[in-house]
Amino acid sequence: DMVGWFQHHPYLDTEKPEPATVGGVKGVQFDYIVSEDAPYDEITLFKYTDGSQGAAGKGFKHRAIVLEGVKGKTVTIGIGSPTTEFDDFLPKAQKVLDSVKWTTS
Repeated sequence: DMVGWFQHHPYLDTEKPEPATVGGVKGVQFDYIVSEDAPYDEITLFKYTDGSQGAAGKGFKHRAIVLEGVKGKTVTIGIGSPTTEFDDFLPKAQKVLDSVKWTTS
């Protein structure tokens, strides 16, 4: 339950999930920030398959889009920028999301 994991993370302040669609696949999206009471300025959230880490830091705002059923898998898309630039960045990120096409191969 990726959405529940984010929503209940002790060092993230998350907004309520809303419906989202990417490439015709439905899911949910929500924004989050690292909470002010987090013990570090940056927290590791996950590891990529190549071993590198995905992190979130104070002063940044992120959007997670969680899609269920992309070729039988859960896909999580992350968007982030400095908090003060987030609203201006979203239209640029949306253009990329609008270009997503899931293939069968």
